[in-house]
Amino acid sequence: MSDTVCQKERARGSRGVTENSPLAFIVGSGRSGTTLLAAALNRHPKISVPAETHFFTRLRLFGGWSRVSRNSEELDAFLRDMIKRAELPCTPADILSQCRSSSPSCRELFNALMASLVGGHGKPFCIEKTPSHLFSAKYIREVFPEAKLIVTIRDGRDVAKSYTRMPWAPDSYVDNLLTWRACVEEGDAILVNRDTILVKFENLVRVPEAELEKLCDFLGVAFSPSLLTPDGSETQLYTPRQKWKEKVSGAFDAAEVEKWRRELSALEGVLAMSVAHDTLKTHGFSVEGVKRKPHLCRPRLGIAPAVLREDPVLWDSVCSGLALRGWDIEAYGGRGRESSYDAVI
Repeated sequence: MSDTVCQKERARGSRGVTENSPLAFIVGSGRSGTTLLAAALNRHPKISVPAETHFFTRLRLFGGWSRVSRNSEELDAFLRDMIKRAELPCTPADILSQCRSSSPSCRELFNALMASLVGGHGKPFCIEKTPSHLFSAKYIREVFPEAKLIVTIRDGRDVAKSYTRMPWAPDSYVDNLLTWRACVEEGDAILVNRDTILVKFENLVRVPEAELEKLCDFLGVAFSPSLLTPDGSETQLYTPRQKWKEKVSGAFDAAEVEKWRRELSALEGVLAMSVAHDTLKTHGFSVEGVKRKPHLCRPRLGIAPAVLREDPVLWDSVCSGLALRGWDIEAYGGRGRESSYDAVI
């Protein structure tokens, strides 16, 4: 690590968590490795990453800071809602006790929240991780202009398939692809700004040391080998109810890359090409496998399952997307044929 990085680390660490703004925010699509990355950084001897706070997401839903800060009743309602939704191990009183003012600013309140969550860990730096804060990045920049943003990305076909297994996400593969695409587009808009870095899930699990060294340099902290090995602290990032996050307690697993090649049905592969081809290609994800093997979809393409046939607008958009990709729709029977094809859309 350079002398400049060391100087920045000493200067920042000397202020302590209770007075220090977050070192960075981790944002991105759900199921894109945000928790895995947070777990690794939380193992750093100088960095604490608490469970997701959903602070800015809930703040937006409450009408923004101008409304929440109107009076103590509004502020208390907001804090109780956030704590309940995020299942945080603190109370409004815990948070407000960290504030110097009885009428704190948004910045002071958020810092107080972070202090109440990580202040006892004895680490000088903190990082906040809530994927949906991706859509609050502009306001976060206003409140914390010095903070850095870490944007995660993962192959949308794996993200969308993973979403379908989550108890809180839609079963619709198409809906989940569209959600992923919207998140990537939002992330692209953020990445043009300073103090922002993109972390690719596939790189993180394939070459974790190189990826984390680069990230530590970006954050201005020394790389520590402890980031690479699970140590039990991973459980701090999820509740017993969040079983889907338990994998972060294991080692980095390159087998998580391109699971879509093994898991997607033929129709799901075709839908992915229609909905997300350009976004996948732009971000360096392989789009060649499906295009080179159209025979995999010939028995299925024109045989739309009921859920898709009932939405002609969606099916027309799928067919249009396929036509743009050079697929011969008529060769596969066109729209509306009967089928018992049991795909999950």
